Amino acid sequence: MAYDRFVAICYPLYYGRLMSSKMCYLMSVCVWSGSFLLWVVPSLAMRVTFCFNKEINHFMCEVLEMIKLVCEDIYVKEVTLHTISSICLIIPFAFIIGSYVCIIATFLKIPSLGRWKTFSTCTSHIIVVFFCYGTAMIMYFGPASNYSANQLKFASIFYVVVTPMLNPIIYSLKNKDVKDAFKKLLSKMIL
Repeated sequence: MAYDRFVAICYPLYYGRLMSSKMCYLMSVCVWSGSFLLWVVPSLAMRVTFCFNKEINHFMCEVLEMIKLVCEDIYVKEVTLHTISSICLIIPFAFIIGSYVCIIATFLKIPSLGRWKTFSTCTSHIIVVFFCYGTAMIMYFGPASNYSANQLKFASIFYVVVTPMLNPIIYSLKNKDVKDAFKKLLSKMIL
């Protein structure tokens, strides 16, 4: 979506060529194959022995919690996990932020009347990106000693459940009919 917005705002005359169906398929194949290589292959390559006498304080099979069940030394596995997490979180996040930096640079060149309309098309995506990547980065990059088990559970619920639930709401708030219905609902609740 960041690439789509980047092309639409920074190169509107070339949009049809730069966002062709071939490009969409190529991006999809890259994401799927990259995900496979970064998560499935290391998971299959790492043989672990679980100790079932240990207990985890979590309600999902979060990889950070599951690794605590391993009986052997987990240092190498933790380093591998943090390396893969870094690749999967930082590279896409940097790409998205880079595209929005280019969009903002283009946005500042637009006359003031069309400026806010142009940027409003991107705000919903930026909000969702910060919700999703922000909580995931807190989970995977924050020092474990600084967070209680309950804080980590809350963060994982936020990026696994809350963010996807908020997506339709955030994206639909640009729609005038939805805004009007939301205002009507709020006015009924206040009265």
